[in-house]
Amino acid sequence: MRAKVLKEFPGCTDDNPITRMIKEGEIISGDLAKVAIGEGWAEEAADDAVADNSPDMPAFDDMNMGQLKAYAAERQIDLGTATRRAEIIAVLKAVRSGDEA
Repeated sequence: MRAKVLKEFPGCTDDNPITRMIKEGEIISGDLAKVAIGEGWAEEAADDAVADNSPDMPAFDDMNMGQLKAYAAERQIDLGTATRRAEIIAVLKAVRSGDEA
């Protein structure tokens, strides 16, 4: 399930347990989307909507190594030879911006 946020609220995504402000206009998914729809903070989004589309999302700099690797694995992002935190963040940011890693 995907949802478009109608009203900003504090929450955390399924893949990142760190609470942050979920911004109006973001497309969210999973349990967060279910709760937000139930609370009236969001409405169901079309299946072709893209999750985590906010330019400042996710906050890779606030994630630890385990979270970064889990994020990449869940999205089938190849980290290549990146092993250091900064290298992994660079790969994820490049993928998010549409560049080749």
